[in-house]
Amino acid sequence: MDKEKFFKKDSRKILLILLIINFIFALVGTHMHSIDNATPNAWDLISTIIMSASIYAWYVYDSYENGFKRPKWLNIAIIAMAIFSVPYYLYVSRPPEMRLNALFRLLKFFALMIATVFLGQAIYIALFT
Repeated sequence: MDKEKFFKKDSRKILLILLIINFIFALVGTHMHSIDNATPNAWDLISTIIMSASIYAWYVYDSYENGFKRPKWLNIAIIAMAIFSVPYYLYVSRPPEMRLNALFRLLKFFALMIATVFLGQAIYIALFT
């Protein structure tokens, strides 16, 4: 199977999945806080693993789409410290004229992630309180 064909345009699908997961986590987290005023440690661990795996999947697909050879240390950094390593990855994997655009799009995606949390919380509160 041709990797480039397999990975074509799938990184955008993973970004959509990340938004949906974030929305679901906001619903569940709000529910757990309404019951016990805290989320269980197991839930925090599971949600962190799922988000890290999703971000890593996006990174793999995006690197294939852009023809970027992933160094091993960056593979680890994406999972361990995505908040720092994703902007770095976007900067080094894009041509110089596209770097600022990629970082700006990342900021817009962060804003969307925050919006999905607020939306999930608002929907839970509207429906269940």
